Amino acid sequence: KTVVGASRTLRARRKTGEIFPMELTVRELSDDKGTSQYFIGYIKDITPQLRFSQSVLSNEAIIEISPTPVVGILPSGEINLFSPAAQAAWGYDHDEVMGQNVSMLMNDEDAEHHNDYLLRYQRTREKRVIGHTQMFKGKRKSGELFLLEANIQEVQRADHVIYIGFMRDLTDERYSRHGARTYRAMFLSTPAAVVVTDELGSVTHFNPAAEKLLGYMYDQVVGHNVKMLMPDDLAFAHDAHMERYNQTGIKSVLGQRRRTVARHANGDTLTVELQVHELTIPDALSDAGSRKQYYAYFRDVAEEVSLAKANSANDAILALCTIPMLSINKFGKVLAINAAGSAAFGYDADEVIGENVSILCPPSIAPHHDGYLQRYRETRAKRILGSTRTVHYRRKDGTLVPAEIKVQEVDVTTDLVFCAYLRDINHEQRLKDAYILSKTCLLYTS
Repeated sequence: KTVVGASRTLRARRKTGEIFPMELTVRELSDDKGTSQYFIGYIKDITPQLRFSQSVLSNEAIIEISPTPVVGILPSGEINLFSPAAQAAWGYDHDEVMGQNVSMLMNDEDAEHHNDYLLRYQRTREKRVIGHTQMFKGKRKSGELFLLEANIQEVQRADHVIYIGFMRDLTDERYSRHGARTYRAMFLSTPAAVVVTDELGSVTHFNPAAEKLLGYMYDQVVGHNVKMLMPDDLAFAHDAHMERYNQTGIKSVLGQRRRTVARHANGDTLTVELQVHELTIPDALSDAGSRKQYYAYFRDVAEEVSLAKANSANDAILALCTIPMLSINKFGKVLAINAAGSAAFGYDADEVIGENVSILCPPSIAPHHDGYLQRYRETRAKRILGSTRTVHYRRKDGTLVPAEIKVQEVDVTTDLVFCAYLRDINHEQRLKDAYILSKTCLLYTS
């Protein structure tokens, strides 16, 4: 008997031609003599059971590959489902948790009361957690606590109920949100002007410092091409630069700090220092899975340019000036000396700059000069500054030369600077000495 007395699954055909699954059990009916009289077939349509079974298999396959951690428990609290993503999140292997109480995955406070929560729900059927999304702290195998978002659902299976939790690890998301908030605060508060553009050159971000520097408001710039911030000649060449970079990958501008000009909202141009950086960020909507952003940092260097021009002009004037000049800092270190000063002292500029000015003083003053400077720093009593007096200076060859000197204090932003102007009176002194000698001779001969 291979069929009689057994149950098996077959496919049957309805009158409509539809094929459906059935469970067939055949029984044999015999008379008193044991002679077979009838074979009775008991047929059960198992379409619902088969669909449920297929659904379970499908769900299990989905859970197996899902990136979302899924944990299932029985009414007793024992774990009977622990997806690979849950294994990765908690750090447990499948066999370490199956059959264990789910409280092992919770922080101590929730773990202590979880069984009571289950019993209360089974007694009252009041859904305080089931069907809702809430956050709680999970505990990894390592003991580390981490933030989770859980959605708990009650699922009725063929012969029992299970509770399935769909989890979301919020650790990375929390840090991402924190990072985003930090970045936004820095972006809005930094004194550097920052303009962010996409791959097409459209402005996506424009911080307050950029508004202040360039004169445009946020809404006037965002969504427009960055060329609006450039003079016409640079704007004309910008697209060609972008196209060439996209084709060759050669970074002729990116990462380089350079000076250029930008266009102010009032139409004026201003000199800026520009540095552009490229950043690749994830983008699920992009075919490549990522997209590029360009961060341009602007710094107004107009004052620096003006100062540099003024210094150049000043250097030219000093170089042409026939009056010996030199400058020192508050500690006596020579900062600069002009050509006339080099000629007067007999030193090249490189031999003097960086040295103490005492090398140019006569022996009677050189040992005491640092003390004079210290006393002035402490008392600000001006004994020499602003007045003209006659002194001797020392040349490189050691000779002492009479000169008139006038020292002025210059208060610059970084430090005190003293500028000295010399007038060689050696020739005048010789004439004076000759006159006195001549007058003396006349007195004695008369």
